[in-house]
Amino acid sequence: MIFLKHKGVDWKQLDDALKLNKRRKRIIRGGSTLTMQLAKNLYLTTERNILRKAKELLITFRMEKEISKRAILQDYVNEIEWGDGIFGIKEASQKYFGRSPLNLTVNQCARLAAVIPSPLEHKPNLNSPYVLRRSSIILSRMNNVILFPKESL
Repeated sequence: MIFLKHKGVDWKQLDDALKLNKRRKRIIRGGSTLTMQLAKNLYLTTERNILRKAKELLITFRMEKEISKRAILQDYVNEIEWGDGIFGIKEASQKYFGRSPLNLTVNQCARLAAVIPSPLEHKPNLNSPYVLRRSSIILSRMNNVILFPKESL
């Protein structure tokens, strides 16, 4: 799992995103990691410029040095937008499934994860082709993942 291995920036993914965006002459794909997104969401604006990106990188490196991966992931799911005006996993799980995060089923968790890239376009509680396809991929991969192996804590 790349999140556990990188130090805040996945240079290969960032390079791939830059190349694709340059080829298409517009922003198609981002190269930000969860830590970079959290840094931006907590401390910066969504403005797209080189100064903001430089600040984001500095904050990202500091967060990776000072905070555990578990805490970064926990802060991320508690901070991100899951729909129009829906922020954090507690609010999202209540809104979409009528229960607390601790009482979500594995399928409901996969559906929530499926909409993270575009939470304003997709709702985890609807059976859209997008949600069904992405949650199916997530569910199939879950059996092969140990999220926090002992050495990463």
